[in-house]
Amino acid sequence: MRSTRSFMVVSAAALALVLAAGSATAQSSISLRADIPFEFTAAGKTMPAGEYSLRSLAPPEIVAISATDGGAQALLLTQGAASNTVSDQSKLLFRKYGDRYFLAEVWSAGSLSGQRLPVSKAERELTKRAANFEVVAVLTQR
Repeated sequence: MRSTRSFMVVSAAALALVLAAGSATAQSSISLRADIPFEFTAAGKTMPAGEYSLRSLAPPEIVAISATDGGAQALLLTQGAASNTVSDQSKLLFRKYGDRYFLAEVWSAGSLSGQRLPVSKAERELTKRAANFEVVAVLTQR
């Protein structure tokens, strides 16, 4: 099971490299720290509450997230997101269903672009059962 996940992560990273090579669009680089006060899901992994660092890897579509205590970590395959206004604060946006949080977007201060995570299978299942969801913002530090 572990080797299957490793293969999937490597495959996703390779696909992102191929897609990034064909893309000439400028995207913002991400280098953030955030204290996330709740357990959340990112890239299908449950991440405990705590302090995290996020950074862009070579292609901007891949964001590494890791707990600063060396615990939980994940590679996030993202899509570019655009805004009409420059973000004045770096932030992480989460979709909340009941007591479950899913990392949805990453925004850096001073940029018109951010990174959006695709909706996971677990989140799609929750949307079928949940009447609605909330969007929760966690402000970050650069």
